[in-house]
Amino acid sequence: MVKKRKKSKKFIKIKGLLVLFWLIVCASLGLFLPQIPVINNLIKIEKVEIEGYKEIDKKAIKRLFEKESWIFIRKNKIEENIKKQFPQIQEVSIRVIKPKVVKVKLTKRTPLAILKFKKRTYVLDNNFQIISLKYFKQEDLKNIKYEILYNDLMVNKIDKRIIKNIEKIDKNFNYFNIKKYIINISQIACILENGKTLVFSKENLNKSIKRAKSFFNKVDISKYKYIDFSFDSIVVARR
Repeated sequence: MVKKRKKSKKFIKIKGLLVLFWLIVCASLGLFLPQIPVINNLIKIEKVEIEGYKEIDKKAIKRLFEKESWIFIRKNKIEENIKKQFPQIQEVSIRVIKPKVVKVKLTKRTPLAILKFKKRTYVLDNNFQIISLKYFKQEDLKNIKYEILYNDLMVNKIDKRIIKNIEKIDKNFNYFNIKKYIINISQIACILENGKTLVFSKENLNKSIKRAKSFFNKVDISKYKYIDFSFDSIVVARR
């Protein structure tokens, strides 16, 4: 009789561990949340706190957590969904601050430039990512650094390699305070704050930049209004 009771207790213990293991597996996969109200009530997220950038549809963000468990929250997937729904969001940080409560920190993209292409206007952020203008308010654009006119009529869409070229010019010559970039078929023209124009080759940009740096080390740029570094062997300059 005693042996039967011991076996019974041992069986109950093993059964309990198996049930607990199964619940953990199910919770991690999100399988049982809609079906078991008691368990759902224990692990569901009841409150989502949003900090940082708040000018956003908070209800839409909170809906992403409705089928999530605060124990096994799928952070990467939710972060990806938030950025997909709200392209103006640059970074998302999700953390559980206490049972059933999640805090979401949102960082908005910082507009760097206005990009105009085929009668459409975009925003270029400080990471040189292209976002539709509709995601930004007018006040978001007050600190725009420069404007980009994409005038290459030979292309039907924005070539991201050209945006990388803009980034390269910006980093190499930011001390010139460039206010406008004009992208043509084979050249990138830079209009400086003082009205001077620098021209670089679109296809051989690295050589143009090297040629420009060598030129600036020898020549006083203040003497010229227009300097073209897009040719292979010469620099064309006009006073």
